[in-house]
Amino acid sequence: MIEAKVINDVKAMMQDTNEDEILSSSTKCCSYRVPHTMRDPNNEDAYYYNPKVVSIGPFHYGNEKLRVMEKHKRMFFKRFVKKSETDLEDLVRFVTRWESLVRASYYDEIRLDEKEFVKLILVDAAFIIELFMIVHVIRDNKARKHDISKELALLEHWWQEAATKDLILLENQLPFFIIERLYKEAFPSAPSERNSNNKIPSFLHLTFTFFRSYNKNPPQTEFGEIKHFTDLLRSFFLSYDIWKPEFIEDPHDLLLYSATELQEAGVKLKASTKPGKSLVDLNFSSPPYFEILEIFLEDRTEILFRNMIALEQCHYQFNSYITEYAFVMDCLINEHQDVDLLTHKKIIHNFLGNANGVADLFNGLRKNIMGEYKISTPYHQIFKELNQYCTRPWNKRMANLRRDYCKSAWRTMASTAAIVVILLTLIQTILAFLQI
Repeated sequence: MIEAKVINDVKAMMQDTNEDEILSSSTKCCSYRVPHTMRDPNNEDAYYYNPKVVSIGPFHYGNEKLRVMEKHKRMFFKRFVKKSETDLEDLVRFVTRWESLVRASYYDEIRLDEKEFVKLILVDAAFIIELFMIVHVIRDNKARKHDISKELALLEHWWQEAATKDLILLENQLPFFIIERLYKEAFPSAPSERNSNNKIPSFLHLTFTFFRSYNKNPPQTEFGEIKHFTDLLRSFFLSYDIWKPEFIEDPHDLLLYSATELQEAGVKLKASTKPGKSLVDLNFSSPPYFEILEIFLEDRTEILFRNMIALEQCHYQFNSYITEYAFVMDCLINEHQDVDLLTHKKIIHNFLGNANGVADLFNGLRKNIMGEYKISTPYHQIFKELNQYCTRPWNKRMANLRRDYCKSAWRTMASTAAIVVILLTLIQTILAFLQI
């Protein structure tokens, strides 16, 4: 009897599992919960991954700790509907048509009925749009010296800063397409282009304005589909024509030397400031220059990097550029002396104030990530060349000579003068010996 029941249950399970449906949904999926293996088991609050002020999307919907912001969301939603060129009924019907596609964007099953989920999408998307529009008005009119007191009153600095951080979290996203299309539905006169002189800017323009402080290394004008804000910020660090990685798993060709050890071996560390260059582009050339793009480290940097890495672990397993970059920096930085050197070379711009904090940041980013030795072809070749250069004894001796005797112009002149004196003395001694 028990065997028959088990067989029936297994058959029912097989009937409920639709492979084609799962594969179809996976192609649309772009929003994930951070894998539990990446979380700190001693920190249930998950500082790097859970929102602190505002919930966006279904994963943290109904969180009691975030209820304070619900009144702001309702107020912003009311402002959005009032300004909209479309009736509320039409907006609800519009979101309802896209509800199933938005639902398919989430990896986890969403346990909300259609009515509640449509309401969530509409309110959260409207809150984001209104927030972006207010910030745009403040920045635009501040430059033109217009009165922005009303807009400033709507944004309390403490929650705006915290909400901005919440909007970059992987678990706190709405698909970009639904926000952009809702904006276009509400404001049909808005253009589609990012840069426009239209009175009503495009949503893409609003988005880039809102996140402009994160865009230190802007990508090319063309950068493909935006899945959500975490995905967009990741694209800020990558150029559109970036190399396609081919992975090599070879622990013998990992970078074996830290930044200070590379310098001691004669490698010159150099900051790249070329506009439009990808953060992950490294270059090793002769004479021995190791060129790395400059990076700005702030209090939000670790949150951003951890969420971009989590996105890559879930969605970009074969294009994990940020994860690999974090691995390179982990190799280069072992102690605060490495941070001090990279800061001196202007590769790192440290606004954290503490070199040990920077070391802890990069040394901790790759914890609990699978594939410790997986690196792509460009990095593999650079690591191999650096390791080979550093293992040649002659290179280290020459580097020591340059450091000890040619550190400054005066020391170089003094060393040169001393060598000349020694040579002249030697010649004089030889000539005197020959005369005898």
